[in-house]
Amino acid sequence: MQSIKRKGMSSIVVIVFLILISMAIVSMLYVSINKLGAQLSPQISCTERQINPHIEIAGVCYNPQNKNVELTLRRDISRESIDVLNFFISNDLDSSSWICSNSCGNCVILGSGEIKKYYFDFENFRENSRIGFAILDCLIESREILLC
Repeated sequence: MQSIKRKGMSSIVVIVFLILISMAIVSMLYVSINKLGAQLSPQISCTERQINPHIEIAGVCYNPQNKNVELTLRRDISRESIDVLNFFISNDLDSSSWICSNSCGNCVILGSGEIKKYYFDFENFRENSRIGFAILDCLIESREILLC
């Protein structure tokens, strides 16, 4: 009688184990197919980025006490992968540029739905100074920098 119970119990364990393995395989396939689909999807053109920007300037000002330009960016809830942001500040005397990517140690690109403040050391502030940012060499937005 006991051998019959053990045989019945072992078949249940095998079935549960097979279900768990199947679920793991299906989830791995789902992740792989989603990554492949993202890689094969067409790149967004510069015009499309400018018409429907997923990141915008929420505020910008120059702090004369620490000689920093403070830039606040807001990102909408989108699935677009943004790996690099290019920033530039210019006026009649000077221009500077910075690159931000997640591979840098001190600069992190804001995530989907986030608001993030970036600080730029810029001592040559003048009236009519402008700051802007670009994604993949496509200018998204620029604004005049005002005093904080």
